Amino acid sequence: MKKKTISSSMKPFFSVIALFVLSVFSANSQTLLPFQIVNYSPDFADSDVYVGLVGKVNDSVDVWIDFKANSATNPALVPMSYLSDTLHKVKGDWGFAPMFTKLSDIANKTIYLPQISGCRIFLSFKKPLWFHFHQTGGYAGPNIQSSTDPNAGIRFEIIELSNGSNGLWVNTTRVDAYQYPMGLEVFGKSGTTTTYNRVGEFISHQAILQRWQTTFANSVFAPCYRTDLWGTDPLGGIIMQPSKLQEFSETGVSKNYFKGYLDSIWNYYTTNQLVVSLGDMGQYTGRVDSGRLKMTGTDGTKAWINAEPVTQDAIEGKGFLAQDVLFTPSKSADKAFQAQFSAAINRGAIDLTIPGGQPQDWSNNSKYFKKNTFNRYVWFFHQSDISINSKTYAFAYDDVFDNSSTIQNTNPQLVKITIGGFVNAPVAQLSTIIVSPSNPTISTGTIQNFTALGYDSGNTPMFVTPVWTASGGTIDNAGNFSAQAVGNYTITATVGTLSFSTTVTVKAAVVKSNCLLTTANGDFTVQMSTDTSNPTFTFVPSVTGNGDTSCLFFYSKSNTSWNTVGAHTVKPNVPYRISSANKGDLIYYYYVYSLASGGQHNSQASNDSYVVGSCTPATGINDPNDNIPTEVFPNPSLKTVSVTVPENKYMRAGLYDAKGSVKLQTTIISGQTGFVLNLEPFNKGLYLLLLEGNQHTQTVKIVKN
Repeated sequence: MKKKTISSSMKPFFSVIALFVLSVFSANSQTLLPFQIVNYSPDFADSDVYVGLVGKVNDSVDVWIDFKANSATNPALVPMSYLSDTLHKVKGDWGFAPMFTKLSDIANKTIYLPQISGCRIFLSFKKPLWFHFHQTGGYAGPNIQSSTDPNAGIRFEIIELSNGSNGLWVNTTRVDAYQYPMGLEVFGKSGTTTTYNRVGEFISHQAILQRWQTTFANSVFAPCYRTDLWGTDPLGGIIMQPSKLQEFSETGVSKNYFKGYLDSIWNYYTTNQLVVSLGDMGQYTGRVDSGRLKMTGTDGTKAWINAEPVTQDAIEGKGFLAQDVLFTPSKSADKAFQAQFSAAINRGAIDLTIPGGQPQDWSNNSKYFKKNTFNRYVWFFHQSDISINSKTYAFAYDDVFDNSSTIQNTNPQLVKITIGGFVNAPVAQLSTIIVSPSNPTISTGTIQNFTALGYDSGNTPMFVTPVWTASGGTIDNAGNFSAQAVGNYTITATVGTLSFSTTVTVKAAVVKSNCLLTTANGDFTVQMSTDTSNPTFTFVPSVTGNGDTSCLFFYSKSNTSWNTVGAHTVKPNVPYRISSANKGDLIYYYYVYSLASGGQHNSQASNDSYVVGSCTPATGINDPNDNIPTEVFPNPSLKTVSVTVPENKYMRAGLYDAKGSVKLQTTIISGQTGFVLNLEPFNKGLYLLLLEGNQHTQTVKIVKN
């Protein structure tokens, strides 16, 4: 390819444009988010680590960041242009951009990012990566599948993120390959509470490679460990996602890895009905007809797969699993269901032993990787002794049902990127413990969760696992406190010889005459009827999708013999009438229910009670507004949705698309309990409604059909 050069007449023009764009971005009043890069690696010095970033601002402008100029007050954004391709690896090549900076040259090893989408932070080791900016826009980065790529043999890792006005989404990734252990920590604020989350690997690089080779020595997954381009690297090779291998390609020896599983699914559901609950999408029912898997939601939305996928489709979420089926009106519903199906295949979650017509639960991660054919690369990195909380991003749709390494925070304060994961992280000297929330007030019978965060002598946050104690009431190992008696109680978090205490004030519960009870964890409310005998109980989800997959209701006149009480299958928002309950009877009850985000909860430990016919809960609630869930109806919707909110709880509402771009904003005035959102101008897909107040923040998913 012809060598691209910058003529002397072009250089001043480019400098002016670059300075203009930089000044515009630098003048932006938005607060920059610090990303601290911590090198825990025993294999690389800071001078061996190179840092580069590409992304988009305003959802349209491709940029990179000059990390030599980047600071807490200057993002140092540079527009992506082919005129930046001034570096050359060999004479006559097409040129590369000088976008990488040694970690040792970055002040305080901290970079500062503005609101940015489609962003990737690249960290390469020993050598910088070679990036080419195209004249027509976009860039060419490393291609681990090509032996002729200029980056062949360079080890690197990627952090993916989107940082917008509605918060931060950030993750490590194993979608293409594993090359070196990595970790992430995100510190944020929720009101006065400090929030913390972390993901990543916590065993060493050599331990990961050794376990892989031992586990898959005689497996079709053995070729995933590649050393051909890393033959001289003392750290060994890398582990590639099987879809990146020739062996798993459409012509490879393992091209039919998923064929038997997919054939069985297609054959079984040709004569049997598939019923599956898909979280926010609701329940879908259908079967294979004329080679197509045709599913229909409870609201009539159609979502199809146009033909039986092949192995590559299933692993990468492409082909028949990334297709707008022309026979259906909803492109987004097709692709959303196909993403769920791809995830279920990789996890072996489609259970052919469940009789046709009975609901499948693809969100139950305890059933993943147990039987059927599944993607063993994905299973390997989800092992609980490799990845923290078994979370990683090992294939395109690993985020389905919240199993990926994505951390979302609506008010981030600091992000730490840890090179080497956490196995070699030094043990900092704990100096202080802070308990959140500080001095809260709750009602009798409700549960308050306390969290603790440690700080070292330099005031750097530290993850701690405290021992919780309370001067009265009860508190468990997770910091969940409750009390049945009014009073002030001291809550103490202890780590070693250090401790920190706060006081919780417990007030008498306020009796509600409408018999709507907020449960301890806030996942749902329960509406009782005013019948003086055999009243109805209605499970009302606080989050759309809670209880959709499964919802079991248990009730008894005794609070000590639950092992003899049978389960009653109920549906959210549908009243269930109990029996043998007369006026004055005290009825204890609890629910076991699926979560919209995946998994399930069991409220037996904090079961509630109700006096039949009195409309008076035996255990009550605090603020009446806490009883009123935020409701969005209809959802999904073609045109408008009505939003009902508790009075004086929220002050602002914003609608955001999946990229974090603001689509609508509105102010909620005092006394207002609802508003209408017009979705007609927007494309089909998933949107997030962010509700904000002085003490409360809530995010609700909305689907535009």
